[in-house]
Amino acid sequence: MAIIEAISSKANLKKIIKYVTQDKKTNINLVTGKDCLAESCLEEMLYIKNLYHKNSGRQYIHIIQSFATTDNLSAEQVHNIGIKLAEKFNGFQVLVATHIDKEHLHNHLIINSVSFENGYKIQMSKKDLQDLKDYSDKLCLEIGSSVIQKKQKTQYIKKNEYRVAEKGKS
Repeated sequence: MAIIEAISSKANLKKIIKYVTQDKKTNINLVTGKDCLAESCLEEMLYIKNLYHKNSGRQYIHIIQSFATTDNLSAEQVHNIGIKLAEKFNGFQVLVATHIDKEHLHNHLIINSVSFENGYKIQMSKKDLQDLKDYSDKLCLEIGSSVIQKKQKTQYIKKNEYRVAEKGKS
């Protein structure tokens, strides 16, 4: 079962890339770039920012995809799911790093905030995050991993309806 979390961080792009690619947390086979090379992703992402004059504001989006230990997945399986999840970010460079230093395996996705196709900054709404979670669930089900069951929406009655029902009238 994978849990998706968007992380808000004040670290600059260089620091976050250095953190997610540490030798003590991952290995070279579990670090992959989408639309960039893993070894030079910092330079490539900065090049795109400079090309479109988008050096201020949010520099990246940081997504963590964590897996339950009970799923018994290999690091390679987790990494492949992370790469597939990165494909959802069309037009944006993504660094995927799978951490194996904790009991639970987890992916870090660092998404460049500037599109290499048109220079637009990435926009990520709550709906976009939910769509990403749903896609992650789909990927988990494809490999036989469990997913968290969604809660059913509760039907609340409107205040006026409540007042009428309170008086015993329907």
